[in-house]
Amino acid sequence: MKKILLAAAAMLCLSTACDRNKTIETVDFEYIEPECDSCARTSLQYPVTAGKNRTERKINAALEKWVISTIELTSESLPSTVEEAVSNFSKGYQEVANDFPDDYHATWETSVQGEMCYQDEKLLAFCMETYSYTGGAHGYGSSHYLLFDKKKGALITREELIKDVDGFTALAEQKFREHYASDVNTPLNEQGFMFENDQFHLPDNIGFTNNGLKLIYNPYEIAPYSSGQITLEIPYAEVNAFLGYQVGSRS
Repeated sequence: MKKILLAAAAMLCLSTACDRNKTIETVDFEYIEPECDSCARTSLQYPVTAGKNRTERKINAALEKWVISTIELTSESLPSTVEEAVSNFSKGYQEVANDFPDDYHATWETSVQGEMCYQDEKLLAFCMETYSYTGGAHGYGSSHYLLFDKKKGALITREELIKDVDGFTALAEQKFREHYASDVNTPLNEQGFMFENDQFHLPDNIGFTNNGLKLIYNPYEIAPYSSGQITLEIPYAEVNAFLGYQVGSRS
């Protein structure tokens, strides 16, 4: 009888939430304030998991914390909710407007747009686009990958993602020079880039696509704002040997 119960429990585990490799469903979170003049406006549209179990709720908590960090500008500690961050953003605008009541007519804006852009048996990736404008010559937009371990429900660190940093960096520099450099032997900063100490380095944002590993250098990261975003995609067949997470089947 005991063996029958264990077998039944195992079958139930395979068909329900015990299957940690199942596809994670997402739903849309949306908070959009109406268009306005001389105000602070927030627009948020991005996916979250359905929150069916502890792992999915951990993912949602990490997503929320990340979104809050993109909105919050002034507080030394992060607000506890997105709503509080939105309120702080509006208060920040009002404080500046009150200091210059006669000649401050700017409209502040903060936005996050996202989608679930990759999923396999181990990994879940969200592609997030952010934009912020709080006065000045122009706003700032940037792209970000949030990579999650589906078993742990935790963000994947750079150290976990890349097991051979030196080998991967050498490959990435080779590919970067082939794609962007006019002379593969001339220092990159002599060709218009702004790498610290004139040494090639990996970008802050690296993520998975259906075709390969994508490297994203956001504006100002290695080049002037006018150069825009600089990206590089390397096929999985060339990078898997350097990764801590091997790419599997795609969902």
